[in-house]
Amino acid sequence: LKGGVQQLRGVSGGFVESDANGTFTTAPYKSIDVDVTNQVVTLIEDGKEVDRFLCSTGAVGTDTPLGDYTIYAKLSAVDMRGPGYFAPKVPWVMVFKGDYTMHGNYWATSFGRRSSHGCVGLPVDTAKYVYDWTPMGTTIHIHE
Repeated sequence: LKGGVQQLRGVSGGFVESDANGTFTTAPYKSIDVDVTNQVVTLIEDGKEVDRFLCSTGAVGTDTPLGDYTIYAKLSAVDMRGPGYFAPKVPWVMVFKGDYTMHGNYWATSFGRRSSHGCVGLPVDTAKYVYDWTPMGTTIHIHE
């Protein structure tokens, strides 16, 4: 960054007095793709698929919301409740839209079919892997 009065200035007119050098390191770009038609979660790093898993998204009437979201909270376990259900200590929870999350689903016996109340359910071991792989701020793209 070049310093001095004739160089880059802030909104209020401020400037850096002398030249400054800095470095930074970028992390790999990660994103998660959720295909509700095929019930598949795909992990993507720097534009390349690194892993994929069967999942269970929202059943008809409790559909998983389609769109692009950001993982903005991660919880190792949380009690979940809604109309007609209570699930204590749900593990490896990643919040992407209000009450909608991706999480471990210890009560499911099979994946690859729509069966949730709107969340993206994964087998518990898979959910732990995805939870550890996913930094806060990761984009999640949910589509048909």
